Amino acid sequence: NISYNMDLAAVVLKAKESLVSRTAVTVGYGVRSNADYLLYHGFTMPREWSDLTVCTQYTMIELPLPPNLPSWKSRFLLHPYRFAVPACPNRKSTPHVLVGAARFIVATEEDVLQFEAQVMENPGLLMEGKKPEKDEKFLHHGAREALSIVCETESQPPVCKTPLSLESERAAWDLIKSQTLARVAQHVDSVEEDDRILVEDDAMGSLAVNQRHAVIVRREEKKTLQRWCAISVRTSNLLRSPEAVELIKVVRVPEDMKLGNDEPRV
Repeated sequence: NISYNMDLAAVVLKAKESLVSRTAVTVGYGVRSNADYLLYHGFTMPREWSDLTVCTQYTMIELPLPPNLPSWKSRFLLHPYRFAVPACPNRKSTPHVLVGAARFIVATEEDVLQFEAQVMENPGLLMEGKKPEKDEKFLHHGAREALSIVCETESQPPVCKTPLSLESERAAWDLIKSQTLARVAQHVDSVEEDDRILVEDDAMGSLAVNQRHAVIVRREEKKTLQRWCAISVRTSNLLRSPEAVELIKVVRVPEDMKLGNDEPRV
């Protein structure tokens, strides 16, 4: 057990069982980013560790608010949003919140009204907790009312959990791709240059300890961001392939399939 002792001003480790004399006691920090290790613990793991663990890491992508937002949507979008997205998305770690927010940002009035009509024909495509209204007024909704039916306007950021149309999905991923590329462009030096600096330091010891830490951290950030960049560019390209219509078909995931990360069932 690990606890902090105020009187000793120290972290105290207590073994749960008897140990042989001179047994080494180790503490696991978990698999985390080198930025976390450096910021909170004062060390970094070697760059080989970054290459082995890149798929456990996340990178940050910001989605700015576009100028001149239409009034039916602007009241829900309060400020730019930042998202931690997985470097290597999988079924347990998906970027669905970022994608849902991007859909909301780029959605047009036509997208929203057309998708509303689609879910009226097939109510099973509505999000969890959403119920179609039965009165005549529903047939003549404006975009603002329709938006609250097909997307989640109560959450921050507001999100559309399903593709609204092929063009809308392309626009959402184009926004994600452009913001990813903008983030990539903020790094001046390449990963190869960081590798050269570290190899030179291995041989000559030319860097101070914290300088070496900083190079390792920025190298890992670039590697992580590059992996996510490949995902966003590939997805954007897939949405322009002949298979695009089938790829974005909205379906309901069977109830007996367990969802592990709050992914939308629709």
